[in-house]
Amino acid sequence: MALTDGGQGGLLRRFGEIMHIVEGFAAILLSVALYGWALSMTRRAAAPGWAKNQMFASTVSLALVGLAPLGVGLVALGLTEPMTLASYAGIAGIVGAMGLLWWEVRG
Repeated sequence: MALTDGGQGGLLRRFGEIMHIVEGFAAILLSVALYGWALSMTRRAAAPGWAKNQMFASTVSLALVGLAPLGVGLVALGLTEPMTLASYAGIAGIVGAMGLLWWEVRG
């Protein structure tokens, strides 16, 4: 198996397929974490002054508008590539990690 992407079944091509999906999920999770952090900062009883102004809200909104569609696009790009066993294992790992995190947070 060649390391270069020149051939049909190169190792880098197979690695790239799963990486689009992983990068997309990372961007989506980062945007969710950013939203949760911003929401917790503004809803505190003694919220800092910088967290209550319009500039903070606009900055967070701009970051979310950029990150969330990027993540969805990368996941869609990864899913349009031919799926391999590594791709399915990566998706199963991501779903399992998200389920484990949800279980830990909820309970």
